[in-house]
Amino acid sequence: EIAFEDLTTGQLVEVRGVYDDQDTLLATRIEEKETGPTPNGMAVGGGAGSFHILGTPRASFSAVTVDDRVVFVGGFGRLGPLDLVQMLHPDGQLSDLPALPEARGGLAAVALGDSIIALGGRITTDRALDDVLVLDLSGGGAWEPMPRMNEARTSAAAVRVGGTLYVIGGRNATGRVLDTVESLTLSDTNDAADDQPTRHRLRLGQNYPNPFSGTTTITFSVPTTSSQAPVHLAIYDLQGRHVATLVRGTLPPGTHQVRWDGRTSAGNPVSSGVYFYRLQHEGRTVHAMMTLVR
Repeated sequence: EIAFEDLTTGQLVEVRGVYDDQDTLLATRIEEKETGPTPNGMAVGGGAGSFHILGTPRASFSAVTVDDRVVFVGGFGRLGPLDLVQMLHPDGQLSDLPALPEARGGLAAVALGDSIIALGGRITTDRALDDVLVLDLSGGGAWEPMPRMNEARTSAAAVRVGGTLYVIGGRNATGRVLDTVESLTLSDTNDAADDQPTRHRLRLGQNYPNPFSGTTTITFSVPTTSSQAPVHLAIYDLQGRHVATLVRGTLPPGTHQVRWDGRTSAGNPVSSGVYFYRLQHEGRTVHAMMTLVR
C-alpha cells in the first residue's frame, strides 16, 4: 500500500474507496501497480491478461483491428468531440495517425485491408453527420471522402460483408432511432464525392404507415445524374427469401412512390412480422425494414 502524499506524477496506482454525497471519492486503499509507464502509453500487468491506458480519456469512439494493431477513431473527451486517431501496437506503444477532418463521437468504423472507413457520428447532441471517410494506412495521407450515406447517423453499427459495407440503425439528425439498413459498394470507393446534394443520391424512405395492417407506401428517389440503368425494389423476409417485387424497370430521375398490400407476387397474403425492402440502382443498394401486423 502507499499513502496519498507519497504519490508522484506518472505513477500508476489502483484506488479503491467510496463516494460521499458530494460525489467525492474517499480513498480507502491505494495500491501501486507493478508495471510502470511506457512511452506514449501505459501497460499494466497482472491477472489473466493486461490492459493499456489511453493517453486521452474518451468515450463513444470506434475501435478496429488492423493485423495485430488496434486503431481508435474519434470519440468524446472531457471537453467535447475529438478528431484524435491513434494506433495501439502489441508492445503497448501508442502512435498518432492523421486526425479526422472534423471532430466527432458516436461514429462507426470498419477496417478494409490497410484502410479504415469511418461513418457518420455527431459533433453535438443536435448535429449528426452523413459523411463517409477513408484513411489509407499504407499511403501516409489524410482522410479522404467517400460517397455520403443517404441519412445522417450516429451510434450506428457497421459491418463489411465481402465487397459491401452495411450501416445499421443508429439515430438520425433529429434523434429518432432508426430501423433502416443501408449499404455501400466498396468498389465505388474511388469515386469519392464531396458535398453531394440530395438530388444526386439514391434514397429510400421509411414506409408509411409503419407498422401497418393493410397497405403501406414506400417513397424512394432516383438520382438526377443517373443513367438509364434499371431500378429494382423488392420485399424480403428476415431469412432473405423473396416475397414480392414492387418495381423492376427504368424510371425517370426524381421521387417516386409505390404501395405494398402485404401480399406476395403471386397474390397470397403474408403473415405478420418484420420484412425488409431493398432498392437497387447503378450498383448501389439501400435497405429499410417494416412491420406488418395482421
